[in-house]
Amino acid sequence: MGFHEAKAQQTISGTVVDQSGIGVPGANVLVKGTSKGAVTDFDGNFTINAKTTDVLEISFLGYIKQMVTVGNQTSIKVTMAEDSSQLDEVVVIGYGTARKSDLTGAVSQVSAKSFEKQPLTRVEDALSGRAAGGVTVSKQGGAPGAAIKVRVRGVNSINQDNSPLVVIDGIIGGDLSTINPNDIATMDVLKDASATAIYGSRGANGVIMVTTKKGKGKSKINVDYFTTISKVPEYLPVLGAADFARIENSRRIRVGGSGIFTDADISNLESTGGTDYQREIFQTGISNNIQLSASGSEGNMNYFLSGNYVNQDGIIKNTGYERYALRANINTNISDKLKVGLNIFTTRATTTNDIVDLNRFQGSLVVKALTWDPTTPIFDANGNYNRFSLNALASLNQNPVEDINTADIQNVNDRLNANFNLTYDITDNLSYTLLAGATTINSGTESYKLDHPLNDVSFGNTKRTIHQISNVFTWSKVFADKHDVKATGVYEFSGFEDKWNAYNGNDLSLPLGYYLGELAAARNFNNNFTKSSIESLMGRVEYN
Repeated sequence: MGFHEAKAQQTISGTVVDQSGIGVPGANVLVKGTSKGAVTDFDGNFTINAKTTDVLEISFLGYIKQMVTVGNQTSIKVTMAEDSSQLDEVVVIGYGTARKSDLTGAVSQVSAKSFEKQPLTRVEDALSGRAAGGVTVSKQGGAPGAAIKVRVRGVNSINQDNSPLVVIDGIIGGDLSTINPNDIATMDVLKDASATAIYGSRGANGVIMVTTKKGKGKSKINVDYFTTISKVPEYLPVLGAADFARIENSRRIRVGGSGIFTDADISNLESTGGTDYQREIFQTGISNNIQLSASGSEGNMNYFLSGNYVNQDGIIKNTGYERYALRANINTNISDKLKVGLNIFTTRATTTNDIVDLNRFQGSLVVKALTWDPTTPIFDANGNYNRFSLNALASLNQNPVEDINTADIQNVNDRLNANFNLTYDITDNLSYTLLAGATTINSGTESYKLDHPLNDVSFGNTKRTIHQISNVFTWSKVFADKHDVKATGVYEFSGFEDKWNAYNGNDLSLPLGYYLGELAAARNFNNNFTKSSIESLMGRVEYN
């Protein structure tokens, strides 16, 4: 039976497009009744192995699920139809909301229901494959806490930041990497010129509107915990130490020299295997994530409280990521006309030994491990690191095991957000909303790195304070039961202040760590101060 089953399999290639014929990236293609699946690429293409009797399920957020029987087809084109049941969904469009069916601009919405059962550590992963129409998410590296790029309109500039503007609960300038995914109710992505029309040049790369959860109904407490294990699935094949020694001898003899490894040396390397530095820098990484939340309503007040702790070990030794986050969202109806709310969020994220910071001299840490001399042991007879190859062979970098084990690079990011919102219904048709927000960000880097002949230390700290006051007037009225007119006016002022201080010390005479940087032979100091403010007026009229 096993033989016939294998023979019945065939490779199916296909394309998933929308009703305009444009490829849909991130669509899920699943063999019905199995866990076998594929995801479409940026152009909507996919390949999958299936039997002639299999049925493919193609799904994507905002579209009706499609079913296709494979039969004798080896190439399939699937056109996705928009799910009309979602057209009455309310989406956030900047200083207001609208029904999807009333929108002319390109907006994608990702709700908490679409990812609540997925064990997520980063919000950016929730966008991947869920926000239709040109939203791409890519990781810059596999290290814990590594940056994740989100692009809404592709790459618009080769020398400027292409990241979208992030607006959290109406406050501009949020950071997706700091948010607990469990705190999010919805994310609305503004993708076309409407984003620029509302937010000016700040929205040129698109806008991601994040709305956090509010409490409702009976009080409830939720606790979620998950753990993940990461490891290298397969190591790259490298030359064994004994073969390396034979080839090195052969090379030297071929140019008129003599071999440096004796037969006894090679025999010893054959029996011990030498040192595989690739395996020496990797480990099995264990990650833990615990989330706790309490929500509900009491009388005219509703609340949502949450806490999150994340601890990730990297698959490279002595690397990791740790994050604490707390949130309190409280809203109350003072009267039939007046509503007020207060949102407070704080987080601390620490990245230990981001391997990008160790990319110096001749490439990355992994490249150094792959190209280091396998005939040189990690330690000498006295238990000290062999900093360089004993015979000046292969990579001339410093010992990669010593490099990662002695490095102490701490990137610490502290963030405190507080915003107050007030809505007052002046008349049945006219309302006023006040948004007032303040953010304090402290980002510090403490670094102690291996160097030759002596080590280096550095310190950098950036303190950023941000404020925003938004005054929003909204007037709406329906004429003759079919002409819906809505006007929005905004007066807003915001600003930020940056203070940056840094120093570095080279050639530290004693390897005693970062806190003795003042003993370094050479020291440099740098400081910077930046201040900016924006005053804005915006008007918008909608007719449906």
